[in-house]
Amino acid sequence: MHLTSYLFLINQNIRKKTYSICMKNQSCKISQRKLLHLMCCSMKSKTIEADIEATDSSTSRNGKHIEITSESYRNDRISDAIVSEVYPLSSSVKGYKLKVLDTDFKFLAGQWVDTFIPDMKTVGGFSISSSPLLLKEEGYITLGIKRSSWPPAKWFYDTCQPGHKVSLRVGGDFFYPQNENEESDLLLVAGGVGVNPIFSIYSHYFDLRKLGEKSGKETQNKVSLLFSASYYDELLYKPSIDEMAKSFPERINVQYFTTKEKYSGNRILSSRISLEHVKEALSNLNQSQTKVYICGPPTMIKSINKFALECGIPKARIFFEKWW
Repeated sequence: MHLTSYLFLINQNIRKKTYSICMKNQSCKISQRKLLHLMCCSMKSKTIEADIEATDSSTSRNGKHIEITSESYRNDRISDAIVSEVYPLSSSVKGYKLKVLDTDFKFLAGQWVDTFIPDMKTVGGFSISSSPLLLKEEGYITLGIKRSSWPPAKWFYDTCQPGHKVSLRVGGDFFYPQNENEESDLLLVAGGVGVNPIFSIYSHYFDLRKLGEKSGKETQNKVSLLFSASYYDELLYKPSIDEMAKSFPERINVQYFTTKEKYSGNRILSSRISLEHVKEALSNLNQSQTKVYICGPPTMIKSINKFALECGIPKARIFFEKWW
């Protein structure tokens, strides 16, 4: 076996073991990405810029999910699911509620699913938009899928109806730990449909705070969300985001941005996210322990990463999802 292939297999095996530890140990306070670093399993060190440039190719733009995520963690388990609901999220994005038939199916907030569609060779890949609590309590997950010519997305958007069956496999190294005692503040930054995994993390944060409130073990960590879209219509999940923010006004701060439409409204700015916006969002948080999660277009990830570093956030506490 070629040495590179051998190292890749070792890397994948350690990822699986690390993920298993995090799933079984609900008090795990170290992210999978950090654990992998401590276990020296990385084949080589990359900057965010190098990592983005390595995948910013015609292959990734054509939506070849398996190739884009070839080095990411993947669960071995494939689970069936039935589409329960299909509903509009915007003029170009639909939401899908899926009933997972496998009671052992689990995921961490921020992860995606390989999606196997009957009679289709191309494997889809979509970030889960719901919190793990919805799966735990009701057995459902949700997806938000934008209209596209990419076969899996096109099938969902044009063909998929309630009652259709698909198969799912969880994957991804971008996630927020399932830990009620998480002490880190969060800066969440989303661009366009990249809000899906960010909304999952945001919802999970909210669920953990509600559970902590009920149990009397509530922690004091906070979250700031910066969400940018081209048009107001594309600020997906805004009603839910706002409703959650109202429940914890001293803990949750939200700022929206529209880049191609001037919109006059509360907490909505007609501009791109700038360094000053990041500084302002971080001013509401304890920067000494803040974690930054970013998902959106490559140029946005690069700029937000740069801004976070300039604000003093260590590289080890900046996480991003390569989803384009």
